[in-house]
Amino acid sequence: HCSISDHRWIKYKPEFVSGGSVRHERAREDNNDNVEEEEEIFDGWVDESPQKHDEHDEPHDEHDEHDEGGVTSEERRRRRNNFVFIFSHNPELWLKMNMTVFEIAISWKHESYEKSVHAIIIVEIRKLPDETSIMFSRTKITEVVLSLRILDLDFRGLSWLPLKPPNYPKADITNEDDFKIRGDLDLADEASDENPEESLRMFTALLTKYPVSPRSRHGKAQALDRLAEKKRSNTLLQDAVDSYENVIALGNVVPDKLFLQSADRCINRQRFKGLHHRAIHIHKKLMLRFPDEPEHANQLAVTYLMINRMKEAKQVLETTLMRWPNNGFAQVHYGFILKTNDNNYTAAVNYLSQGISSREPGTVDGRFFFQLGDALTRLGRHEEAVEIYERGVKEGLFLSKYQRSLYNVNRLQAQPWWTPNETTYRENFQKLQDNWQQIRAEGLAVLAGKVFKDEAENLKQVGNWKQFELYARGRKITSNCMKAPFTCKLISEFPAARDCRRGQVKFSVMQAGTHVWPHCGPTNCRLRSHLGLVVPQGTYIRVAEETRSWEEGKLFIFDDSFEHEVWHNGTSVRLVLIVDVWHPELTLEERRTLPAI
Repeated sequence: HCSISDHRWIKYKPEFVSGGSVRHERAREDNNDNVEEEEEIFDGWVDESPQKHDEHDEPHDEHDEHDEGGVTSEERRRRRNNFVFIFSHNPELWLKMNMTVFEIAISWKHESYEKSVHAIIIVEIRKLPDETSIMFSRTKITEVVLSLRILDLDFRGLSWLPLKPPNYPKADITNEDDFKIRGDLDLADEASDENPEESLRMFTALLTKYPVSPRSRHGKAQALDRLAEKKRSNTLLQDAVDSYENVIALGNVVPDKLFLQSADRCINRQRFKGLHHRAIHIHKKLMLRFPDEPEHANQLAVTYLMINRMKEAKQVLETTLMRWPNNGFAQVHYGFILKTNDNNYTAAVNYLSQGISSREPGTVDGRFFFQLGDALTRLGRHEEAVEIYERGVKEGLFLSKYQRSLYNVNRLQAQPWWTPNETTYRENFQKLQDNWQQIRAEGLAVLAGKVFKDEAENLKQVGNWKQFELYARGRKITSNCMKAPFTCKLISEFPAARDCRRGQVKFSVMQAGTHVWPHCGPTNCRLRSHLGLVVPQGTYIRVAEETRSWEEGKLFIFDDSFEHEVWHNGTSVRLVLIVDVWHPELTLEERRTLPAI
């Protein structure tokens, strides 16, 4: 190890290869150990270049005598002057990769020597903190430290063959310390996809020796992640989340790309497990590390939206839009909040329209088209709303301009109105109709108890609309069913309603003077039935383009993924029983596995 400025470090000073050009520095040792230097610039590899002789050297004679090993004086001179160390073809790239230590392989072979001779040169570049780049010149290099490890060496008549080091494909996720053990890390990585158990064992072993290795921590997290998916284990998934957090905890020693990979996957898994509050801390670390990348703040806003923290989400998006006013992702999410939380339809239309028009990733989404069209409708701009819905159909976001549900099984039969026979549940529906008076008595008794709750989806324009749930997402609400035991017994004998995890069973009461905006249900996987219990004059429901009214003791069925709208223009209360059922074309497996809504 030595400084490049120290001529005593090696008897023959090497040549330097940089950026395709060569600076040839030739040194000669005299009796006083003083060194004289000459410099030339060559193109290409120096060992292929003709040699310039120092004026103190004896002139070359191609008939010069050979020494005992068969080596001419010219060969000795060539060997002395052409001991080549390859430093870099792109020193700037080294800096970007945050790499300062490199191994460079050199091999050579003599014609009569059976084996190739190999050496590894360890090159370390050191630079002062105030330097912004490294160039191979006296003014820029601070220090180059060399170490030559000879693996198998015979100096007789060697032909030097410098080899270009290959580009390391994982350099951007490998810090200096991990670079030294990259072989072990790569082997453990290779095992991760097909054999996560073995990969986990290998990374765990590496961590016992290198506990602060970023790639080892990340590799362990990935192996646990894959094992959790393979075994569907929440325990392993939690271990994976903890391991991703351990990578992030290392801070600046983690290369940017690896930090980003670990943080993004950590947030993904935390959201999956419902650990949104822990994810918030990871978002903030990303924002601190990458302050000029708005997507990290945008994703924090999304996490806030997932847990209905509208105020915090709005604040984050406002800050983002102050700095990046044309960021489409922030615009659509900000418009979404203005529409759904603030009822500021005019501003919502502006932000949603601009964001969708940007077509940035994440902006052409059914939720934003849905809310933009709904805001336009509420502003009385019906033709513009229809244009948005038709655009949504062309984008593949909606099944039709009327059927705008977002959680769909696309092959299912789609029609606004259904008959009991078409549903295949005729007998169950008939049983409800036959017992409508007892159902009505329970509904009126519950209504008198004043336990109905306001409709919570902001669907009514004016009026009073409340509900009382008996079943929700395929689960019986026991405390409520105690107030309507007969009705709940009938539902318990109706599997398509009882087990419908994408629907509800509830009493719905609406006061006179109520108008419900046109809206669509969330999924095409269910059908909705209404059993009329108390029906005054002047009550209507439109589904797509057909309008009907209720009748006491009668039941009708419609697909509520189609646009529907309700008016109560009468003078007294309207009471119905709503019963959702699985779409009849869903398979038993789909009914069992579709996530609840």
